[in-house]
Amino acid sequence: MPYLGRSSQKAIRQRFIFTQSSAGATSISGADDSNATLRFDDGEYIDVILNGITLAKTEYNTTTANTIGGLSALSTGDVLQVTVYDMFNVADAVSASSGGTFNGGVTINNGSARMEVKSSGALTVSSATADATDKRAFFVTKHYSSSEEDAAAVIIQSVDGDTIVDVGGNNTSGYNAVTKIRFYTAANNTTTSGTEAARIDSSGSLLVNTTSRTGTSNFVVAADTSVENPVSIVSTEGGSTQRYAVIFYRTTSTIVGSIQITNSGTAYVTSSDYRLKENVSYTWDATARLKQLKPARFNFIADADTTVDGFLAHEVQTIVPEAVSGTKDATEKYTDEDGKEQTRIVPQGIDQAKLVPILVKTIQELEARITALENK
Repeated sequence: MPYLGRSSQKAIRQRFIFTQSSAGATSISGADDSNATLRFDDGEYIDVILNGITLAKTEYNTTTANTIGGLSALSTGDVLQVTVYDMFNVADAVSASSGGTFNGGVTINNGSARMEVKSSGALTVSSATADATDKRAFFVTKHYSSSEEDAAAVIIQSVDGDTIVDVGGNNTSGYNAVTKIRFYTAANNTTTSGTEAARIDSSGSLLVNTTSRTGTSNFVVAADTSVENPVSIVSTEGGSTQRYAVIFYRTTSTIVGSIQITNSGTAYVTSSDYRLKENVSYTWDATARLKQLKPARFNFIADADTTVDGFLAHEVQTIVPEAVSGTKDATEKYTDEDGKEQTRIVPQGIDQAKLVPILVKTIQELEARITALENK
């Protein structure tokens, strides 16, 4: 039931009963007959009753905290009853119907500060590390209603109303659709509609400057007219020593390649250690394979004005298969931003560096033939 006071066991009025086991005491404190500890916040708001007779305030004092002192010497068997009426200030109480304002900070305490709303407006949340059942520092849940178009669990906005972070959001079909985190930026301080800059979608992919996942990529960065260089890798390390800018792992402990940089250059490195290889052969015909390659000149459809030299991936695949990725004429289904299913190509790719060994071996073979002819 409702109550006023420190807790449901220690309400605004509490009675303590002390039965004397020996004579001579002139003060009472500590645990009573029921092992309840005498406590009062204001000695002006208590009743002291000795053997059924209420004592006048001149017959005792409360100058010592939580102690009834100044009594005439008690006798064995005397019963002293102390009734405490705790008082408290409700000047800062907040109305349940109309709310209110706290002029200072607010701390929620559980042995130590767990959450604080400071006077500056900052919110500090501390995880209850001693609580093995729940170590979440901050937990918010949104109860979806079909009448609510925007069912975001958390929305952080600027003072101008711009959305900065939106966890979930724009859900009209049910709980399970709230499955993305979106981050926004605004062009200036006068707009109230922020621009989405990045999101983590329902698959766990991080999308920057785009709202759609590309294939099975877990990280997608899109360029636009204002961001012509979507990804920059910057090293602040000094010296000319080769340093890793990016490391590629096949597993968490197996390096298969890297991008390394110095003060003046970049190296794209793939694993090539002899300890990783077997069945090494130096006697094979490179010239015959080289003659099967079909270098061509062409332009890409998306860049009609630029002619380049290169290869068609599927024509190289049968000759140097390790240089080509993907399957000829492959396609995939995807859902566009309007929710419609579409089909797009999955283009093949080529690593032309894989052709270098054939080129080098062919030059060596030609050099040997030229030397043999010259020696005749």
